[in-house]
Order: sequence, then C-alpha cells, then structure tokens
Amino acid sequence: MGTPSLLLVAGGFLLLALSLAWLLVRVVPDQASSMETSAVAGFASEYERIGGGAWAGLRAVFRSRYLTGIAGYILLMTALATFIYFTRLQMVAAVSDNMDARAEILGQIDMWTQVAVLVLQLTLTGKIIQRYGLGVALAILPIATALGFIGLAIYGSFVMLILLEATTRALQRGVTRPAREALFTVVGREDKYKAKAFVDTFIYRAGDVVGAQTEGALGRLGLAIGGLVSVVVPLALVWAVLGLWLGRAQAGQVALTGPKDEFGGLKQLVEKSVSSSVQ
Repeated sequence: MGTPSLLLVAGGFLLLALSLAWLLVRVVPDQASSMETSAVAGFASEYERIGGGAWAGLRAVFRSRYLTGIAGYILLMTALATFIYFTRLQMVAAVSDNMDARAEILGQIDMWTQVAVLVLQLTLTGKIIQRYGLGVALAILPIATALGFIGLAIYGSFVMLILLEATTRALQRGVTRPAREALFTVVGREDKYKAKAFVDTFIYRAGDVVGAQTEGALGRLGLAIGGLVSVVVPLALVWAVLGLWLGRAQAGQVALTGPKDEFGGLKQLVEKSVSSSVQ
C-alpha cells in the first residue's frame, strides 16, 4: 500500500471510533432509564453539572500535594518517553533512507509492544498491584527506563533499542497506566474530572515539550547517548521515588475514607441482573 496510504487506514479507524463514541452517548441514557430507581439515583449523578470555573482543575493540582505528585510523575514519564522517542527516530534513520522501510521497522516495534501490553494486562498487572501495591507498580517503569538506557549506552545496538522501546511502552500501557488511573479513585468528583483533565492534557504535553527541548539541548552540546544517560538515570530515580510515595499516599487515603464510588448502587444492580439472568 505504501506509507502515505496508511494515513487513510488510520483515518478510517478514527472515524470508526467516533461512530462508536456517538453510539455510546445515545445508548447509556437509554440503559439508565430502564434501571431500578435506587441505582439510577447514583448513576445519574455522573450526568449532573459539576459547576465552578474552568481553572478549578489547575488550582486543585497546585493546592493538593497529592495531585501535584501525580502531575510531577506524569511530567517525568512523558519527558523520558520523549527521550526514547527521539533516540528511536535517530537510530531508525541510520538504518535505512527509505521511508517505507522505516515505517515497516517502526510498525514491527509497535506490533511487538502491543503484544507485550496485552500479555501484561491479561496476566501480571492485576497480580502486581494486588500483591505489591500501587507504589511498586508505579516504580517499575522508571527503574526499567533507567536500566534500559544504561544498557543502550553500553551496547548501542539497534536490538537493544527495540528491547528498550518495547519494554518501556509495554510497562507504561500495561502496568503504569492502570496504576496511574487508580490514583484518582480517592479524590472527589470535581478533582476527578477537572484536575485529571488538566494533568492528562497540559501536564502530559508539557512533559513532551520539556523532553524534546532537553534532548535538543544535549544534542547541540554534542553529547551522545552516554550524556543522555547521565540525565535520564537521576530523573528516573526521582520518578521512581515519587511513584512509591504516591502509592503510599493513595493507600493511606483509602484506609481513611475508602475509594470514591460515583455510581452508587450500579454495581449491585449489575450483579443482581447477572444473577437473575443465570437463574
């Protein structure tokens, strides 16, 4: 098909996703109207207006040490992921000058990454969080990133780059992402929708910018992968410590108040409906 034609394929999948999103918006209220009144009251609260101003999420992040910690964790995560991204581009560009060949190489990396993500989510993610807690789950990715960059600096091979890319992205999506989302189960509804939106958009992209500018500055200084490691490893250690602290803070909040259940009796209603269907 050629690389340009892949853009049409990607556009088709985006249109399919938009269609499914539109369908969900129409189906969910219809399902809610058929539920029992006791469950509808809790479920319908999700559709009520939160109120307040548009800047409430930003203020909440800087007022709460817990939310600031989450923002810092995501900032470091995206900055270091950007380092890996640019390193990958440089090494792939050195392998071939042909655009289709480069796209094929990147596609192979992405395919094996997604296979690893699926395996992690089906087998290990839940067990890691249940056995060791969110803190350890959040610290795994920073440690793997630091070790991967050290290995890349020692060996400098394309195979090592593929292992680093696949491992870090698989851990990010298969372990870190579920653990990161669980951090918001102990905050209120306004923070869950406003502060989280601010973190997932502005802070996330700010990390991309910080990572790109830092990588560019190191390149202009003539520092190779060894110089990048001297920046990545200390940042990864700070990132890992922050992940451990967030895990302890989340566990402490759960012990005090329990996770926030925004859906009232919806869970019980679903269980009851399934039980009735089986009978």
